[in-house]
Amino acid sequence: MAFSVQPYLEAISGLSQGVLSPRGNHTKHYNRDGARTLDLTPQSRGRYRLSHCDYFIIIIIIIIIIIIIIIIIIVIIIIIIIIIIIIIIIIIIIIIIIIIIIIIIIIIIIIIIIIFIDVLLLFFGRITSAKLNTPVEQEIEPRSLITEEHVKAVLLADKGKDVSLASWKVIDFTNNGDNYACFVTSVKVTYSKNETQQHVSYVVKLNPCRKMMGLDDMSNVIFLKEATFYSKLLPKINAVLEATGRERIRMPCYFHCHLEAGQEQIYFEDLRVKKFKMFDRKKGMDKHHADLVLTELGRLHAASYILQSKSDGALEDKYEFLKRDFFTFSDNSKKLMLPMLQSSLNTSSEILQKIGGYESAVKWIESLGPRLEELMTVKLMEGGKMSCINHGDCWNNNILFRYDDEGKPTEVMLLDLQICRKASVAIDLNYFLYTSLTGAVRKPNLTYFLSTYYLSFKDVLSTEGFAMHFTEEELQEEFRAMNVFGALFGMMILPIILMEADKVPDFKAETDMDVAIENLSKLHLDMVDNNPLMKPRFLAIFDEMIENGTIS
Repeated sequence: MAFSVQPYLEAISGLSQGVLSPRGNHTKHYNRDGARTLDLTPQSRGRYRLSHCDYFIIIIIIIIIIIIIIIIIIVIIIIIIIIIIIIIIIIIIIIIIIIIIIIIIIIIIIIIIIIFIDVLLLFFGRITSAKLNTPVEQEIEPRSLITEEHVKAVLLADKGKDVSLASWKVIDFTNNGDNYACFVTSVKVTYSKNETQQHVSYVVKLNPCRKMMGLDDMSNVIFLKEATFYSKLLPKINAVLEATGRERIRMPCYFHCHLEAGQEQIYFEDLRVKKFKMFDRKKGMDKHHADLVLTELGRLHAASYILQSKSDGALEDKYEFLKRDFFTFSDNSKKLMLPMLQSSLNTSSEILQKIGGYESAVKWIESLGPRLEELMTVKLMEGGKMSCINHGDCWNNNILFRYDDEGKPTEVMLLDLQICRKASVAIDLNYFLYTSLTGAVRKPNLTYFLSTYYLSFKDVLSTEGFAMHFTEEELQEEFRAMNVFGALFGMMILPIILMEADKVPDFKAETDMDVAIENLSKLHLDMVDNNPLMKPRFLAIFDEMIENGTIS
């Protein structure tokens, strides 16, 4: 029998109207289906009363309705919250997109402004000024140029394919003032061969990474000159000597080079392992040291003369790097070197005027100024019958010696062929004798020194069956004729040689060439009064040249 809710609803309605009486008699009714119904007609309402079960059912229905309403409200609230969250997220995304767009616009505006400023600066010549005083690139640390790839290449050239690189590290060993045209350091290498670890050390010359315009161009050329000399020309010169059973030119073994502009580097054997060392640049070489150097210069010059005699055409045409020199290194080199040389002349003249008694020397120095370009581009390269391959930069710091147990020099090594050229033998002789010796050693031994050189040159030629093509007297005359270069290089280099290590200018830190030259000039002037070595060695150059008639 089905139960109908309708009577209860009507009962509830009756309750609300106050028509139900307390429990009493009431009539039972049944519908056509036999279901029990309540008689809620107006006549029976007053007699009807709900049971406890009826109340309970009514309460349940009310609770269910309330729960449904609450659930609906909660669902609506959740939906509203979700919608709000979605709206907030959308707003945040829109804000982020707007910020990104604003940042991009700002960056684009900044880039446009920078480009515009660069164009303006370039237009007004503030970047590539003719004064050569602006850094051209971001500063690079020279040691960073050394890479494992280069170290492996050096090891392969030195030890062959049967070795493997284990480790390597850069170890500095030079002092301030030892090197100027390059940065010199060493690489200590550990390698494996036949399952055993071994060690070897190499000396590496690096581009000094001075970003002063002009110097960087020059660095590229001087590295090219030296690398080509060691790899191409020196083997030919050594072949001349070895053909007659003579020892090779005494220079370090060359292993590897890298000549990419701005990253130049050349690797050599480390002669310190063989106990070679540099003579104190400030002392000035004695007779024994100078004797070894001049003998080796004679061998180098003579072997190159024989090579020239056996070659088809001039060596400088075959090896064009020989033609590139101080004023022809690059387009900027003349603009760089001419002011340096002129400043050296001006400073020397000022020193002599301050000391007094050197009026003829002052007048002679002043006469050199207008001739500097001709001297350095024409006369320097004229060799005549004494023309051969010159070392070009033969002074104290480019020479190493090995000593016996008593401290006497027994062997010599020539280094740094970065300024090698084809020129008169007298250029190298003047360069060495007037930069690396004191007047007290040079003047009384000059004839002996030139004779030592002459005999060394002649000895090499005689072994090859060549007749000596100039006399010792002609060598002396040629030496005096080229004294102007001894004076020029002496005036320019001597102050640097005698300068204390803590006073040596840091060319790497300076970007304005005019300022660098001015500071160097001030240091030179100061040295005459405060460095006891400077004045006697400086004046000895002019005393000798006045005496031999070069200065009149």
